Amino acid sequence: MPVHLIGKILRVKPIMSMRKGKGAIVAKERGRNRVLKFYVDEFARRANKEITDFIIVGYISDINIAKDLIEKIKTETDFKDEIYIMQMGVAVGTHVGLDGLSMFFVEKENLKDGLVKNELKNIKYIKDEIIEKIMS
Repeated sequence: MPVHLIGKILRVKPIMSMRKGKGAIVAKERGRNRVLKFYVDEFARRANKEITDFIIVGYISDINIAKDLIEKIKTETDFKDEIYIMQMGVAVGTHVGLDGLSMFFVEKENLKDGLVKNELKNIKYIKDEIIEKIMS
């Protein structure tokens, strides 16, 4: 029996992250609730709260998975800023499957110099300008 079928029967969900510019499986969890808990725990552990003023949650086909993650972040962490939701494209969906879920935030360990910090501040400024234009 192919490995992916065994994983599907057991409801094993691989969790990937970018490591040195490449996708790598960093964990495997059984069931959606454990996956969501993993995401929330990792966010609480790895997010740079000084700079992170928004999170992007992506989904492939089921927006409810993304909404469930957003609800858990809001209730289980002290994060109070914006959380955006977006549908990922077909190229990503082809690789991760229909239940794919992603989360973007600024990690503590990725701020090694002032250049990155300055660029993030510029991105936040531009984001705020765009939102202000959209809302007015």
